[in-house]
Amino acid sequence: MMVEWLIAVPVMLTLGLGFFQASELLVARLALRHALFEAARAGSVSNANAQAIVQGLADGLSPWLFGSQGTSEVVAARLKSRAQVLLGRSSGWIELRQHSPTTASFSDWGEPARDDSGPLNQGRQIAFDALPTEYRLRQPASGASSATGLQGGAPVGRASGQSLADANLLVLELTYGVPVRVPFAGSILLSTLRTMDGCGSGLSIAAWGGGCRYYNAIGLGGQPAPRIPVRVHVAIRMQSPARIQGSLLESR
Repeated sequence: MMVEWLIAVPVMLTLGLGFFQASELLVARLALRHALFEAARAGSVSNANAQAIVQGLADGLSPWLFGSQGTSEVVAARLKSRAQVLLGRSSGWIELRQHSPTTASFSDWGEPARDDSGPLNQGRQIAFDALPTEYRLRQPASGASSATGLQGGAPVGRASGQSLADANLLVLELTYGVPVRVPFAGSILLSTLRTMDGCGSGLSIAAWGGGCRYYNAIGLGGQPAPRIPVRVHVAIRMQSPARIQGSLLESR
């Protein structure tokens, strides 16, 4: 009987800890998707401005990262979350990308940027208010793609592979390094993922590149603080003209 318990207990303990680790990653994924949606929503009404997107991301992450009760705690949590996002982006374990509109989207469908007072000094924008009336009429600057043809009766640009409606979609990707907190099971999962991604355990320059920077992340105290990369995507229709100036495309 004692031998059976000695065999069963470690197995059950490992399975239990593995369940907690998997649950933590699932909760993290849901929280990250919510935060990225908040970022996309902020960008959709602010001309896809990078500062607005990053601030929306930080505000969306604050309930998961710090929690809050009451107005004063909400404000404090958002300030701490913005500092955390700034640290994560500079350290490499938070990566935020804009997949649409692309630079090719602005080449095909862009026009000189303007606001209510008239043309701006520089930059280009993609008109979102042209969709109801010019969706099938406006032609892309690079010419319509004969290979792709029409999408819903609308021309598709050769350069971007997008119709005007596609170019008005703000598509964001977030990769966030989730810290490993569950003992034993977290270390096993981390070691498995690191091996699968071909990342060594050292902190060489080669190991720092690509996804390895998450596994080999360093904490504020200079000690190893490995993270597991979790990637989410969100797409939302623009509610203002997307502008290339000040967007994430310029900050790459």
